[in-house]
Amino acid sequence: MPVEGGGKPVRFKGTFIMFSELAPDRRTVAAVEFDELRKNILTLLDAKTGRMLRKVPIRGVPAKDGLTGVRIWSSASEVVLDYQGGSGLRSYGLNVKTGKLRQLAHYPGVGFKRSTLPGSW
Repeated sequence: MPVEGGGKPVRFKGTFIMFSELAPDRRTVAAVEFDELRKNILTLLDAKTGRMLRKVPIRGVPAKDGLTGVRIWSSASEVVLDYQGGSGLRSYGLNVKTGKLRQLAHYPGVGFKRSTLPGSW
């Protein structure tokens, strides 16, 4: 599915899922390459050219939690991610420069399918 980041559809080489909204630079989107979902690697893509900018290894993920969503950008260097585990849904801010997670919220007993969070699909 093409992404429109600069007025015309753009395609990315690879199979990407869980796209973020456009970053504040109006050019970058974050997504997960399907084959790297379990590896906790986020890919930053240029929504105008379709090029891969870089891969961001995500550090500090709770061992049994699985990534369920990439959402909105809270700043030029932080995108919000959602993880689901046995204790419910957790939202984190990921610093795309360092790969470090910062917990933003915990929704105990709530599953991703039952949640309504800004920017989630």
